[in-house]
Amino acid sequence: MKKHSIILLLLCIQIANAFPTITEINPAIDSLMNRVNIDSLESKIRYLQNLGPRPAQTSHMNPNNTEGHKQYLNNIAAKNWLYQQYENIGNLDVYFHHFLPESQCDTIWNIVFNDTTFFTLDTARNVVAVQIGTEFPDEYVIVCSHFDTYSNGSPLSTPGADDNASGTSGVLEIARVLSPHSFKRSIIYLNNNGEELGISGAALFAYYCKENNINISGVFNLDMIGYNPIDMPLKIFYNDRPPINKDLAKYFDEVSALYLPDIPALPNQDEDTNSGKQGMGDCFMFIKYDYPAMYMGDVLGYGLDGWFSAPPCYHQTCDTIGIGKEDAGVNSMELVKAYTQTALVAIAELAELDDNSIKEEKPISCVITPNPTSGTATFTLYFDDVGHLTITLNNVLGQEIMELNNSFVDTKTFIKTFSLSHLPIGVYYLKIIHNGNAIIEKIVIET
Repeated sequence: MKKHSIILLLLCIQIANAFPTITEINPAIDSLMNRVNIDSLESKIRYLQNLGPRPAQTSHMNPNNTEGHKQYLNNIAAKNWLYQQYENIGNLDVYFHHFLPESQCDTIWNIVFNDTTFFTLDTARNVVAVQIGTEFPDEYVIVCSHFDTYSNGSPLSTPGADDNASGTSGVLEIARVLSPHSFKRSIIYLNNNGEELGISGAALFAYYCKENNINISGVFNLDMIGYNPIDMPLKIFYNDRPPINKDLAKYFDEVSALYLPDIPALPNQDEDTNSGKQGMGDCFMFIKYDYPAMYMGDVLGYGLDGWFSAPPCYHQTCDTIGIGKEDAGVNSMELVKAYTQTALVAIAELAELDDNSIKEEKPISCVITPNPTSGTATFTLYFDDVGHLTITLNNVLGQEIMELNNSFVDTKTFIKTFSLSHLPIGVYYLKIIHNGNAIIEKIVIET
């Protein structure tokens, strides 16, 4: 891991935000937008969903509270998994943003909310991945989500697919697509903890930015982006109502209409004009500190005929993936993809892509988690098409040790966990062949 995250400690001059006027599609950014992979998005949602409830409360840390303690550990597992995902993506400075030790956290929390903390040192952490800009490294564009969950009722039982594995998968996918390329401004990929407990993780990150005069050009917050009313055309919703968001909303509206003309992007539809005026979700404290921050999510359609005040599985046990179902959390992966694509193009244009950094997308890309491993490892492969996949494990001499896969794969994403615990510790190489294209990946087995 690189140690450039110290750049966030630099004192920067916070200047007025000027958003560009975008009148033409940038072919390079359009190409990046089309690299958003719906299978990749779904696999990330499923991983977080399958962890189960991920609350951040300290009340769940007592081992004698068996189910509560398991959920508390789920939150920590999600946090560590997100960290590892960014490390595997590469070209990012990855670190945990601590809410500070509990005694100091209480102090900061009281300044912000005049309330008490709910966190331990294990859960008082956001996951931050920074992509350093080439020309204006001290100017930041942020895309964020929260990864904790909350349930209506007891026990806390929601798997949190729509709220908010969907938004978190979008942030990870944007990082996967954008990180190999260069941008003039820095990009922060931020996964907040404790949104369901008073937007605490984002509040304290925003407070940190304000106290250190960090220059933020704009914040895009993906929160609940996977539910669409049955038989209704897809729409993207964003919160335009905070006065500081006026120029950001105009910019976003132009960009989304240009790049995704077939899926309209609409401002907050709630007839109560005060709804969302102070910001929503993780945006609230960024807006309080005069940073333009745009909430993007399916709940903002309330007010349109056929829409809802809250999705039917909001904070419920049924908040799972159920494509095409009314009683599911995420029922449209196409909607998740559309939100992710619109956020991606808005970020790429605002951060100013260096067109010369665009590279041809590899026909195969591979992520191994964890690596090194002490027993099992999950292989996640992305392809440019469906086709026959062969995976063999070889020793350092190139000799085949075992065949891990030899079959036709009818999706563009392959995810499978293999047990390697029976092998001696050491260095091995995966040979991956898909549709005639081959790559070699190193994997280390340790104690």
